[in-house]
Amino acid sequence: MASTISYRLATALSLIVVGVSVSHAEPCSLSSLSWMAGTWRSTTDPQGAQERWAVAPQSVLMGSAWEFPKGSPGYAEFMTVKAIMRVRI
Repeated sequence: MASTISYRLATALSLIVVGVSVSHAEPCSLSSLSWMAGTWRSTTDPQGAQERWAVAPQSVLMGSAWEFPKGSPGYAEFMTVKAIMRVRI
């Protein structure tokens, strides 16, 4: 279901957060996440859960997802991933 999609997304974003929090980490860019662009569907219920990602202007990654599991009201979410410039003083 969407848990597979959510797991992949959580893993990718966790790697970014871990990389950013380590002081000696290499700089990362949103272009390295371009593999996420497109439509992702649940393998067990393709019509019950979907996630879509697109690269928007100014190197912003925009996403939306929804899931309607049987017997549940379901949910929808909208996500934005963008680079934040950090300045050391």
